[in-house]
Amino acid sequence: MASDSDPRAISALTHNIHEAGLDESVRILQADVADAARDVPVGAAIVTNVPYGHGTEGGRELHDSYRRFGDVLRAREDLGPVVVLSGHRDFIADTGLKWQEVAGFRNRGLPVRLLRLVR
Repeated sequence: MASDSDPRAISALTHNIHEAGLDESVRILQADVADAARDVPVGAAIVTNVPYGHGTEGGRELHDSYRRFGDVLRAREDLGPVVVLSGHRDFIADTGLKWQEVAGFRNRGLPVRLLRLVR
């Protein structure tokens, strides 16, 4: 299962899944994280690359998105493990959850962290 609220990301995702021959194996949803979470099966692992905020300059919408992601994870304690690639310094604080940094590196020149949710 894969989701994104941005139609351009969905288009790219659909193309990549098709190129990988996974059309029959991956269900794609164009939805906000809170809406998509309703369809995620119990016990599913979550692996995501959240928006870094460089295109939106990290405004209120980005911080609200991180907060909603944290709300979803609190409501769905049955999910896990949860692993996130984040390039925004406020991600951890905005989610209100405890994260363990697994690795730090650069993605296209931007500093990012690979984080694992600590439950």
